[in-house]
Amino acid sequence: MKIVSIALVTAFVVSEFTLAHGRLFGKGGGLRNFFSGRGRNTNNENELLGQTDCTREGTCDGNQNRVGGQGDCARDGTCDGNQNRVGGQGGGGDCVRSGDGTCLGLGVAGPDVVPLTDVERDELLFMRQEEKMARDVYRYHYRCWGELYPTAIVFDRIADSEQQHMGRMGELITYYSLVDPVTSNDEGNFTDTTLTKMYEDLTKNCNEYESLMEAFEVGAFIEETDIFDLRLAKNATVQAPLERAYGSLLKASYNHYNAFVRQIKAQGGTYVPRVISAGDSEAILGNTP
Repeated sequence: MKIVSIALVTAFVVSEFTLAHGRLFGKGGGLRNFFSGRGRNTNNENELLGQTDCTREGTCDGNQNRVGGQGDCARDGTCDGNQNRVGGQGGGGDCVRSGDGTCLGLGVAGPDVVPLTDVERDELLFMRQEEKMARDVYRYHYRCWGELYPTAIVFDRIADSEQQHMGRMGELITYYSLVDPVTSNDEGNFTDTTLTKMYEDLTKNCNEYESLMEAFEVGAFIEETDIFDLRLAKNATVQAPLERAYGSLLKASYNHYNAFVRQIKAQGGTYVPRVISAGDSEAILGNTP
């Protein structure tokens, strides 16, 4: 088995990735401990999904609905939490809407909403942008490879799922009366300038990659990063709406990670995780054949 070259991603991880998570420094661990060699993520977050067709393809949302299947609204990020299109069944009424128009059934925020701590707020705002970064990178790689290789469709499908995740984070931002850091839907546009750099580093010109396999490796790296960050965010809150949302996104990220690693293996490669532990990776991959 060929070990996939990870020069691009590894260089980026060491030089830039820790900076993107500066919000966690001095707050009891996070990526500072990971990159200083004092331990990987050991959160016991084994909420892995069962076997369904969408799980196998990595195109599920957190409720096991196929993106582009039940409710095409999932493809354009306009679904509520019950897979109803916003503006149709379940889309009207007194729902809280995010900046991109999604309504996920949280209801109208009122005086009984418990304010977020600084850590909870920072995690939510960052996750909103990180989901956008994933969507933008996947859209880029689908444009690069989609016309050449049928298997590149995985980028398009997972980008659709990330759009839905963006909407869910945006819904929560509105629910908690925060200012949405996503001020533009343009690809590569982020309030967090380090995420801008991350996007740029992961979207080099297509001909700078050796193969489609390395593009799949970028996807796997993004998903294990997302898993790591979602676990941190989930463990940093006692707010039920946040716990539910992060848990749902985690399940989807497990599927996406499976999908990218499966594509790497299909081309004769082996993916070596850089953010989560090898044991954690094996547990995630072993859950979905």
